[in-house]
Amino acid sequence: MPPNPLRANRWLFRGIARGAGAPKPPPSQSLIFRDWSENEVPFLKAPENGGAPAPPTVRIDVFLDVACLFPTRSQASAACKGGKVDVNGHAAAPHKLVKAGDALSVTFAHGKRTFVIKGITDKHRPKAEARLLYEETTPAPPPEVLEARRLERLLAPRREDTGKLQKKDRREREKLRGR
Repeated sequence: MPPNPLRANRWLFRGIARGAGAPKPPPSQSLIFRDWSENEVPFLKAPENGGAPAPPTVRIDVFLDVACLFPTRSQASAACKGGKVDVNGHAAAPHKLVKAGDALSVTFAHGKRTFVIKGITDKHRPKAEARLLYEETTPAPPPEVLEARRLERLLAPRREDTGKLQKKDRREREKLRGR
């Protein structure tokens, strides 16, 4: 009985030598070694009705990371799991697929911001290019709110002991602690 071509293919895929007796599977039986023509690739094929192919999509946590809205994908994923991200008005799980034209609403520590997705990619780009992937549609706060924020920052109590202590101060603290 000849060896199973799929089994031989599995070993080839793992990078392990087939051995002398195991033949290479024919291209028609192997997705890995098959040479696809552009019209045969299943995910690039246009719909049967002659329309354009489906728009590309990407996971929301990947998009938020690539678009530099969150520093890491894990933080974007945690925000999605925590209900901080909405897509088209509905809470989004990290695996939710988004496409160009979708409306995002993200709640950050300083408030809620809204965006419209303009482009899709799953590869990291420079920040200047990444910012072109979305358009922010958050309305600007009224001037009264901006003035209130500015006054709050000016009148907020400030700590004088910020930063590293001087050597003399560190030694005094050590004496007080009894060390």
